[in-house]
Amino acid sequence: MASQRPSGFTMIEIISVLLLVGVLAAVVTPRMMNVGVDAIAEADALKVALRYAQIRAMSDIDTWGIQVNANSYQLVENNADVIGATLPGESDTHTFPTGVSVTAGAATYYFNWRGMPTDSTGNTAVTTTETITVTGGQAVNISITPYTGFIP
Repeated sequence: MASQRPSGFTMIEIISVLLLVGVLAAVVTPRMMNVGVDAIAEADALKVALRYAQIRAMSDIDTWGIQVNANSYQLVENNADVIGATLPGESDTHTFPTGVSVTAGAATYYFNWRGMPTDSTGNTAVTTTETITVTGGQAVNISITPYTGFIP
């Protein structure tokens, strides 16, 4: 009697397929996961900078703010006596990495001694929500709430 080979896969074939799937998953997953991570990180850093300017303004009689450009932002103060004020950990201007930029809301955002968003003089309160959009793989919106300066 001739022995018949059972239908199905051998253990070596199964292990080879699992090994191939594992290698593909290791290569493809990181590429799929980091879409927009830079934009999210930079938006979070910009939120921190805005809150820092707000805190500086609340501890001073002068307005403080963040000047946001398409590819960078920096701390600004409305006091000629303060020279060279910078954000913690920054030399002067924070530049976005390649591929990340501000596509909407490039302006200067000031806060007064109460933490309210205002004009550069600190006398006129901002009455509408201000939105900054950071893009880089995906769009991330930053909102500054009028009157309170809350930045969610």
